[in-house]
Order: sequence, then C-alpha cells, then structure tokens
Amino acid sequence: MPTGTITRSTERVFLGGYTMRIEAVGVDLWSGWSNAIDFSRFTGSLMLSCWISGEIFAGTSSLKAEAHFFNAAGTDLGSAVVWADHVDTVTTFTQYIAQVKRADLPAGTSHVKLRFGIADGTGTGIGIGFVDAVQAVPGEWVPAWTPSILTELSTLDNVSDGTIYGRVKVGNLLNGDINLASASIKNRGALAILDAVTSKEIAKDAVTNNGLADGSVSTTKIASSAVGATQLATSAVTDTKIASSAASLTKVSGGILTGSGSTATLPTGKIFNATAGKVRLRSFTSMPTQLQVDDGEWFAVTAGANKGIYVRNGAVAMNGAGTEVTLA
Repeated sequence: MPTGTITRSTERVFLGGYTMRIEAVGVDLWSGWSNAIDFSRFTGSLMLSCWISGEIFAGTSSLKAEAHFFNAAGTDLGSAVVWADHVDTVTTFTQYIAQVKRADLPAGTSHVKLRFGIADGTGTGIGIGFVDAVQAVPGEWVPAWTPSILTELSTLDNVSDGTIYGRVKVGNLLNGDINLASASIKNRGALAILDAVTSKEIAKDAVTNNGLADGSVSTTKIASSAVGATQLATSAVTDTKIASSAASLTKVSGGILTGSGSTATLPTGKIFNATAGKVRLRSFTSMPTQLQVDDGEWFAVTAGANKGIYVRNGAVAMNGAGTEVTLA
C-alpha cells in the first residue's frame, strides 16, 4: 500500500541538531510549501541553496528541490525550477545552488515558494533522503550559513548580550513601558516624553539675555501684546538697555525738533504751536544779570518797575514794546 512520512530526524544532520527526513513508499511525496518569498522586497536575483543526502532510491526516483512561482492571487504560474535532483546514496551531504534571475520570472510573478520531495514522475516514488540548511537569499551569491544560537523551545533568555547589541531586559519594562530611569539605559535623561518639561521645571532667571543669540528674538517672534507692563519687572528697562539710536529727538518729536548736543532746534518751516499746551519762561523777581540768562533767551520779570517779558540782546534786555532795559 503506498505510504510515506516526512519527519524531523537526527539520523543524518548537516548543520544544527535536526534535518528533514523524507521517506516515500510507492508514492510521490512532497513537503509543504515554504514561506512566500516576496520579490517586491528586493532587487536583483534570488539565490537558492540546500544540502541533500540520500539513503535509498528505487527505479527513477530522486530527491528533488523545486521553486514555484505564484501571482498576487496565489495562483501557481507553472514553469517551476527544479534546482536539486539527487540520486546519490552516500551518507555525506551535497550542496545544490540555483540562481533565480528576475528577468526569467514568469509574467505576473509576485512571490516564490519552495518544496522538497521524493518523486519518479509517475506517482510511485520510492526512496529515503534528507534535506538540511535551506537558504533563499537576495543577491548574486550565497553567503556563509550562520545558524541561530536559539534551539527549539529556548527563549531570548538564552541569548547573552553582545559587544554591540544587547537585550531589553524585563527589569527595564513596567506594564509594557520602558523604564527610562534604568541605569542600563544610557543618556536616559534625554528621553523626556511630551510635555515632560514645563515652565515649573525651568528655574527663574535660567534664561538670560546672554543665553540668546543676536537676532534670535525679533518682533516677528513676539506675539502682539505678549509683553506688557505686568510682564516687565520694575527697572527692567533702563536707558543703558536702550540702543543709542533707538529713541532720538527726531523720532520722538516726529521731525519737528532736531537736536545736537544740548541744543534742540526748530527747523525752518516748522511751527511750534503752544495753543494746545503751555510755554513757560524762566522768571525772575528783578532784572537778571548777563550770567543768569543767555544771549537771545526769553525770560520774564514778575515784579518791580521792570515787570514784563524780555529777550536778552547783548548787554541789555528788550521788552515787547521795544524798550531796552540794562541787565542788572
């Protein structure tokens, strides 16, 4: 009666602790499909490799390795590649390598799957063989096999930290969150979460004008009304903090007055209108001396025989009626 088995075996092993043993008795017997190899995930060719050892083969039976091509809907497109056809019965393993070039793929190929089996083409295959160390690698060559350091039923606890990479240990996790205070996490102080730093965490006077680059804060970066009288400390802005050209006499008077040194000048064509305010002259109770007023200065005498408004003209003062009075 035709029968067959595919088992995990330790009879012949090329790499690791187990191998796949295929035994067919009067039937073509195939393994299940491998994982789908998605060609959209890489460019170039796909390199295939496996190691096979045979024990018994009868008639035209052999141990075969096949690569099948599928479209996105999962339909086998045919044109399978038989990349191993082993009939040798020595106990050693033989490596079989194939290159699947992208240009040779059937139209519509989305992914590739692998399978292994003993067959004679008539459905009555007879034989025993072993398959080990299967590789499917994008590129143009097959790299050296690097076996996993994990064995069956082992866990990441069996993996030690390397010189470059290490594990995130259970002690660093709390309810699924990483404990940023763990001493094993370097530079953990820079791992602040959103809103972790508020104004309460910034000390008063922590940021001074010395910590701001020139031009880093301009009027376009300050919101309207953001800085008012309540935001400025008493005496925060003094004349030493105002640039020398920030508030000139011309800017303050709108160009009505200009200044140079200690003198303010009403330019030609300008009108000083006192009707909206008050003009107060220096006042004396008696006629002042030349030392008390400047030449051309208007002043008032508020008492005595010389009571009136005068303008100094050299050594005398002249009132509004054109009368000259000698300065005291």
